[in-house]
Amino acid sequence: RAKYPLTAGMPRNALACTSWPWAPREAPLRVSDRGPSNVLMVQNERDVATPLSGALKLRDAYGRRAVMVTVNSTGHDSYLDNGNACGDAAVSRYLETGKRPGRDLYCE
Repeated sequence: RAKYPLTAGMPRNALACTSWPWAPREAPLRVSDRGPSNVLMVQNERDVATPLSGALKLRDAYGRRAVMVTVNSTGHDSYLDNGNACGDAAVSRYLETGKRPGRDLYCE
């Protein structure tokens, strides 16, 4: 995790490994509200691969550590691929400056 924190969308390729016959090297990460407050979550409202309901549960687990940008779009790609200027601007600002929106954001 420390060596490759940004994956440029590559986690999608992990689906091919779901039946991999070897055990993981690391234990699953336990998500909690303890730790740095620098998490930005970005979620399409109608993502069949990662439903909004699951993202909301993760958002609750992070507590005040995270801010979530919910994008009014369909599909799994929520950044630079769905034409939502509001969501794209929030993510670009975070990547460029490290600054998140002041609160959870809904992008129409």
